[in-house]
Amino acid sequence: MLHILLLWSGFPRKSKPIMLLFTAVVILGCLYPCDAGLPDVGNCTFMDYYCSLRNYESTFFKALKEGTSSDCGLQFWMLYYRSLKKSKECSKTEPTLKVANIEEMESLYCSGRDLEIPLVSSLSLCSPEHKSKVDECIRDFAKAFFKDPSDKSLCSKRGEARMCVTMTWDTVCDNVTTMSTGILKNVTANFNPFCDGGKDPWALEEDLCKPYHEEITQPTQPVCKMSGAGRREYSITALWRSLWLCTLALYVWE
Repeated sequence: MLHILLLWSGFPRKSKPIMLLFTAVVILGCLYPCDAGLPDVGNCTFMDYYCSLRNYESTFFKALKEGTSSDCGLQFWMLYYRSLKKSKECSKTEPTLKVANIEEMESLYCSGRDLEIPLVSSLSLCSPEHKSKVDECIRDFAKAFFKDPSDKSLCSKRGEARMCVTMTWDTVCDNVTTMSTGILKNVTANFNPFCDGGKDPWALEEDLCKPYHEEITQPTQPVCKMSGAGRREYSITALWRSLWLCTLALYVWE
């Protein structure tokens, strides 16, 4: 059985950015040599696994962008729960993560800073210069996203921020791995959930994740019935937050 751990303890809190697509590197990174070319991820292919995580992220951003949900925290828990299920499906193990790490990921996603390069065992922080440049890359997008997730300018701002982050990774970081290159070039290249079609308007390349797309259904309004005194109804936010938290308790330990 794999023992899964986010290796954050030895670094300052301010230097602990993380992106969910890259979190999987920690969860499943030891299943195969990290210098291999697009290897399988446990029982799943590289593209199947990472494209699924990208699809979950797209659903998360779409809900906020289209105003179908104003509860970013709830949408994040749905995103994270789906990602954990996919990890377990591929690895056949139960992820072991700390609540504090998940809460920090939620903060990054809900503040528009999810593009920050992760600090994990196989994708360690390259240098203070690298971190500073990444912060500069995403600053405009993060401000606009935090103010209004439906802002039309987020399409171009997101694309520019992601290209800047990728260029910074390629030019400033000396710790580039085959896995990170595979994710950046094959999975997240031109991926933009704030643009029509889910990609940058200037993108010419074919989306390599297209064959792995899956429709994600949204939960319906649940109702809780009580005997005797009558019936009590709960909002979808309260019920589904409780559901995700209770289910995640099976995966998470403090």
